[in-house]
Amino acid sequence: MNRSCIGRPVRRLAAVLALGALAAAGCSRTDEKTERTPPPRADEPSPNVTIKSYETMGDVPLVAPDGTEYRLSHFRGNIVVLCVFATWSDDCVAQIRELNGLHDRIKNQRMTVIGVALDVDGPAAVKRLEARQPISFPVFTNGAAIVNDLGGVRKLPTTYVLLRERHIYHKAIGFQPVRHFDDQIRLIRAQRL
Repeated sequence: MNRSCIGRPVRRLAAVLALGALAAAGCSRTDEKTERTPPPRADEPSPNVTIKSYETMGDVPLVAPDGTEYRLSHFRGNIVVLCVFATWSDDCVAQIRELNGLHDRIKNQRMTVIGVALDVDGPAAVKRLEARQPISFPVFTNGAAIVNDLGGVRKLPTTYVLLRERHIYHKAIGFQPVRHFDDQIRLIRAQRL
């Protein structure tokens, strides 16, 4: 039997297997996920960013669940931690728990925490949430007005730290432990902003 006749099909099979292995290695699932993830938009800040040029948040109306209307300027002179949330989100409920403790500690120090619910049935949704999770800070239910003023919110919760004249100092996207906001407040006070 001629060895070159047997060797040729074996070499072809080895080459096909090697190409198959290279193709499989080049197209792994992690690479597919990486390719499908859209790149970050240039106009979108990265999560948890301290704003360098402080934008002023408009003096938007804030409507309490009982229908009482305030304006953001009501909190002028205070450092404000403003959390945009939805009552149906587990991350938002966890963020509310964290912010309850923060509000209880800072409320008498010219600082406050406020919440803005994005739920369609705002007042009813907030009342249902408060029945299972107490909220120690003021919550307002006209989230669309706030979100429009901010240029939209891409993930919930999104929490802003505002300086005393409604300037946006910091934006935190997603759930954050309370120490994150403690650190931001400490920086604001150290810089005397």
